[in-house]
Amino acid sequence: MNSTSVDKAMWHNVRSIRISASERPHMIKTSRKPHPRLAEDMLTRKDICTGAMMYGRRAEATAVRKFAQQTGKCVKHTGTVILKQQPWLCCTPDGLCEDGLLEVKCPHSRQKSIIVDFENKKSTVQYLVYKDGELMMRETHKYYTQVQLSLYVLGMTKCHFFVYSSAQQVHVEVPLNESFVSGIVPRLEDFYFCHLLPLLAKEKITQQ
Repeated sequence: MNSTSVDKAMWHNVRSIRISASERPHMIKTSRKPHPRLAEDMLTRKDICTGAMMYGRRAEATAVRKFAQQTGKCVKHTGTVILKQQPWLCCTPDGLCEDGLLEVKCPHSRQKSIIVDFENKKSTVQYLVYKDGELMMRETHKYYTQVQLSLYVLGMTKCHFFVYSSAQQVHVEVPLNESFVSGIVPRLEDFYFCHLLPLLAKEKITQQ
């Protein structure tokens, strides 16, 4: 793996000065704001913790255990991972398996309900969709961007995307989309060095 791991104590500082796979890439990809304004918004944005987010954090450990039980896979935990060749880019995996990344979602709206109606081929969450009769991730959703950038940072080719509720668990294998990654990484790099990094440097100088 051409990356390095950071423990939880350094988690916030490490992510705040980088583009992490979870949110910023999709914002850069989809926002209509001018990039200078978007960079300012990223640095002034306050962390919020909603009820849905709190539920997701509480349920994550249960979901990981359920995935391990159902698949027989050993799941290893790591902190934030920084890509050595491009250290401005990082990700924080929910878990790592011998054959890929584990990304877990625990939707608050479906915590006691089914996630997918397999008989009628209907998904109740926006990020899963049927295409040609096959259940897969919706490529325009922010979670897909998160998965693809995480795979890129980790140097892996497959993600086990596991959606958990107490009523049902859904496991979708998501392959690395090299075309998607090669299209978005240069845009992220340009945004970081042209807009985000100068603001970070200015902020650091102001604090001294």
